[in-house]
Amino acid sequence: MTAYELIVVGGGPAGMAAALGAWDAGARRVLLLEQAGRLGGVLPQCVHTGFGLYEYGEELTGPEYAARQAARLKRTGVEVRTNAAVLELGAGGRVTVLSGTEGLMTLTARAVVLAAGARERPAGALPITGTRPAGVFTAGQAQQLLNLGGYDIGRRAVILGSGDIGMIVARRLALEGRPPVAVVEQAPRCGGLARNRVQCLEEFGIPLLLSSTVTRLSGKARLEGVWVRREDGRADFLPCDALITSVGLLPEDELLLPFRGAELPGWLFPCGNARRIYDLVDRAAADAARLGREIARWLRGGPPPRREAAEDSAPAAPGPGAGELICLCCPAGCLLSAGPEGGVTGAGCEKGEAFYRQEQVERRRWLTLVVTVQGVRVPLRTTRPIPRALFGPVARAARRAALFLPLGAGQIVVADPGDWGCDLAVQCDCPG
Repeated sequence: MTAYELIVVGGGPAGMAAALGAWDAGARRVLLLEQAGRLGGVLPQCVHTGFGLYEYGEELTGPEYAARQAARLKRTGVEVRTNAAVLELGAGGRVTVLSGTEGLMTLTARAVVLAAGARERPAGALPITGTRPAGVFTAGQAQQLLNLGGYDIGRRAVILGSGDIGMIVARRLALEGRPPVAVVEQAPRCGGLARNRVQCLEEFGIPLLLSSTVTRLSGKARLEGVWVRREDGRADFLPCDALITSVGLLPEDELLLPFRGAELPGWLFPCGNARRIYDLVDRAAADAARLGREIARWLRGGPPPRREAAEDSAPAAPGPGAGELICLCCPAGCLLSAGPEGGVTGAGCEKGEAFYRQEQVERRRWLTLVVTVQGVRVPLRTTRPIPRALFGPVARAARRAALFLPLGAGQIVVADPGDWGCDLAVQCDCPG
């Protein structure tokens, strides 16, 4: 059996952060195991911005954030094995692994971090009656099919659940020219961040039906519509050909089953979404990096790592009042308004004040899109926020461009397509 100081199970944002934190704190026999063929977890399908705001102070996309973390790992001595599925965690830090290249292996470690992420709650777990036609997806499935596969999942979708993933998928559909019929939310308020409600729903005119839920599906071979029950008992039929559910995540913790009903052994540490569901990747990664550092110090005689995770600090999504707007610079979603003598009130930082002044002149947003190049889905982004009115022209210019593989991360593929003061760049390496 091969022995390590630390084995990290899962190569998503939390797993990469835990391995980096341990290495930075002095651990040298560190192994990172990832079941997929590449690192990043779900990040490669998240082509929108909003990652890295706390860790890097930049608006990165999911592929950009994953690439930056992976590049940091390459500069360390952390051993990374992809296509390696962990089958079992056993007594004394024993890890049974099935590798696509090396077969069945048994490894040991003084400490094991479980960073296997989370899975979506499927439609079958919801109290929805009716038939089971084609056209029902979870938000993660829809995101993967749209962004990585380039599939047409439907022309008129209803989204059940107003969490951040659901709202982000709603915006992606709108950018593809297929705005959803509505987002349906059972609670009396939006379930996601204020910044996402504004830039994903309100700015695209997508209705948000609060205190409502989907109770019945209609259709045979393909979904034809859903019945929505309102708080007052009314039932409305919404014609649609796709239902996308965004109703929560569940920690992927099956590897902990042998330890259920008892305190976890001292060598085993869940982190990230495998421990609890986070609202932001940055927060999950920060907690995982902290855990990795504390494990490395503990292995060298320091105090045992803290097992509790920091609580999310994002406030509930408030609604702006008269003369107010929600700052979109970070997840805090500060309420901004005009102050005395031309100042700005409510801004938590300098970015908020600059954002408010820009909004009074013109709304500018990041545009991300995906194009198909020689059968490969290539995510692009503007190099700076652009006026909302230019989204359509810039997207059309990107789809008309003659592109060829390979393409590198950050490569400019469409230079200022219409003298609009922006370029279009590739989000991640796309080899031929």
